[in-house]
Amino acid sequence: MNNPTNSPELAPVSLGEHCRQAREALGLSLDDVSEKINLRTTILQHIENDEFIHPAIPATFMRGYVRSYAKFLRLPEHLLNTVSYGEAEKNDLGKNTRAKKAVNNHSSHGRWVSYLTWLILLIVIGMTLLWWWQNHQKTTAERDNLVENYVATTNNASVTEQTENVLVKENHSTDEVVATDSTNTVAAPVDLQPITSVNTTESEVLEPTTSTEALQSEMNRIDNAEENSAQESSNTIAEDVAVLRIEITGTSCWISVRDGNRKVLAEKEYRQGEVLTFNEGENYSLIIGAPGNVKISYQGKDVPLKVDGRVARFKLPQQ
Repeated sequence: MNNPTNSPELAPVSLGEHCRQAREALGLSLDDVSEKINLRTTILQHIENDEFIHPAIPATFMRGYVRSYAKFLRLPEHLLNTVSYGEAEKNDLGKNTRAKKAVNNHSSHGRWVSYLTWLILLIVIGMTLLWWWQNHQKTTAERDNLVENYVATTNNASVTEQTENVLVKENHSTDEVVATDSTNTVAAPVDLQPITSVNTTESEVLEPTTSTEALQSEMNRIDNAEENSAQESSNTIAEDVAVLRIEITGTSCWISVRDGNRKVLAEKEYRQGEVLTFNEGENYSLIIGAPGNVKISYQGKDVPLKVDGRVARFKLPQQ
């Protein structure tokens, strides 16, 4: 009689082995079973080899395949409880948190890109404004140098020319005195003695005629002088009406005049004797190259200028 303690223990039969034995007992091949239960042969091989966990087959599907195969072979239900199909995928509660964090990271990245774009835009605007200011300063400096060079070249000759003007005025005054004396000399023969004798010679008749013609010409000259004086006075009255009046009394002067809207009204070199009048408003900006060569009146009042050899810059009305 055999001792049961010495008999070898029988290894338990797996579910896959039960399926294979049952299929062979029915005399069916894997292809036959595949046609009957509509499962692929590879899946049936995995089940018979106890390969219930496969990376390409989800655990839920594998459980359904095993249940269908076992039901076809009429295996007991308790054999299915011993099979492990791997852990089912659990609900990932942190998935939403991670997704939200990823969205926040993306939003933060977009915010930094927006900040960087605005920073670059501000830098470009600042560089543009700096470039414009440098060009403006350069243009102003070039204009100032032009005016100063012009003043430097004209100041040396201004004293000599002013002296010549004084001499010319003195000569003109002398000529006027001489002309006045000649006028008085010509006008003297008007006081003719009355003719006492009717029988006069031809020479005696011609002398009064010549004196009459001279008197007529002198009267015409006086009338013309009065007309010119009236015309000059009317021009003077018209100029006095102007808000701003600039008269060039020296040899020449470089003048720049702008109105309150920075519109250029005059900007060039003017010669002696020229008169500029402006009625463009009440606000003016002036640059005078040689202040000693001009006379300026604003609203009928003379504007004092500093004659120190430098360019005069000021606005009217003065603050």
